[in-house]
Amino acid sequence: MMNTFRRFYRRLKSSVLCVVVYIVVINVVCLYYLSRAPSPWISHHGPFFLAHLRRGGYTCKTIGFSPTPMPLTALASFPGSGNTWLRHLVQQATGIATGSVYNDLILKHHGFPGEGVRDSRVVMVKTHEWGSEHRREFSRAVLLIRDPFDSLLAEFNRRYGGHRGHALPHDFDKDWQTYVSVQSRGWVEMNTDWLNFDGPLLIMQYRDLQTNMLNETRRLFNFLNMRVSDPELVCMVSNAHGNFKRPKSQVLPQVRYSYFMRSTIGKYIQNVTKEIQNYYKLRKS
Repeated sequence: MMNTFRRFYRRLKSSVLCVVVYIVVINVVCLYYLSRAPSPWISHHGPFFLAHLRRGGYTCKTIGFSPTPMPLTALASFPGSGNTWLRHLVQQATGIATGSVYNDLILKHHGFPGEGVRDSRVVMVKTHEWGSEHRREFSRAVLLIRDPFDSLLAEFNRRYGGHRGHALPHDFDKDWQTYVSVQSRGWVEMNTDWLNFDGPLLIMQYRDLQTNMLNETRRLFNFLNMRVSDPELVCMVSNAHGNFKRPKSQVLPQVRYSYFMRSTIGKYIQNVTKEIQNYYKLRKS
């Protein structure tokens, strides 16, 4: 009887020890992730961790100007490439306004108080312009690139339907071919020109921002030398689309790029891709 009790006790002791070791290991792993930058944790455990933080009752910052001067940073992109969306994400996460070389009153009165401002009070300055003289105004730059098939259509819709509307069928019948011919060349010129920027340059792809928003914005904040906390990222994710996401149209016809258009734009994409690859090669050398 005594031997049976001793054997039972030893087994129980071994089981308890295994459970303790398991708990310790799990906690060490969790602490390891928590000790790293916020976005890797959120990337691995997104929905659960974000829900946990939301329960904490965090309040997003009011968007305003930076209390300390910031480096003048261009947010350069061809029209229709998601510039407004990226500005919104940055503002949600940092609470600091983004500026613009333009002065769109609709944006200014709907969440972008820095519209029209192009100085050190804002974290980035929106621009669709290019050329060496314009580039020299900035000390660093972010270049946001989007597939031209998508950016051309998005800008066409903005021109004829506003920030949230769509062009109508007769707009496509009247101006689509000429627009695509002229603006597709502009897409090449604008993106390749900014690859000649002399200062620090961060290249971002719109498709990567769509599919991996947290990691891409983390890369952006590292470039900007800005530390963004988990609650601030929650504010960004909670309202990721903002006020200017264009809803799907119920009347827009299927937009068809002709064979010639697709062939031409395809060559433009190859040219820009090659220039980007050359840019990275030069940086490594």
